Amino acid sequence: MSSNKIKDLNDKIEQMRKELEELEAAQKEEERLTPVYKLAIALHENLCHANHTDGCGWYYEFKNKRHDWDGNSHSWYLEKAVKLKEELHKNQIDLQQAIRTLEIMVR
Repeated sequence: MSSNKIKDLNDKIEQMRKELEELEAAQKEEERLTPVYKLAIALHENLCHANHTDGCGWYYEFKNKRHDWDGNSHSWYLEKAVKLKEELHKNQIDLQQAIRTLEIMVR
């Protein structure tokens, strides 16, 4: 194998390692979210039909690849998720089941 080929392969391996690290960090971020934050994400994913270029800032509201819950779109969905969680709790409805039901209903 030529030295250029070996260098190209090593560069590709390093790039893939960085991608893996980013994916693992994103996975840890998702795992650390509490159910109400997961509900806010599910609400946005399933109910937002706005143009994400200029109609909804959700995808612009990330800091260091983490959700910025102080952002306008994030805080709006989080507020709805908190209210919905309270209502679900009053009616003894499981939050995880509500998220699954929401996903089934709109997909």
